Amino acid sequence: MTEDDAKKRFFFLTFLRFSGLAIAMLGVAIIAKRLVEPAEILGYTLIAVGVIDVIVVPQLLVRAWKNADKG
Repeated sequence: MTEDDAKKRFFFLTFLRFSGLAIAMLGVAIIAKRLVEPAEILGYTLIAVGVIDVIVVPQLLVRAWKNADKG
């Protein structure tokens, strides 16, 4: 892997984590402000998706990239 590929992957993972954080914060805002009618359902769903986007998805991508680099 070249240095450019490593930089692209790093920035992609960083963007992914920040977008997950933004999704989770949107869920918190929906719950706090009651922006939509089923606030709890939508808010908690967005929080769960955001947390998965921050924690799980980057780990899966790193694992897939390591396997692709090996073979």
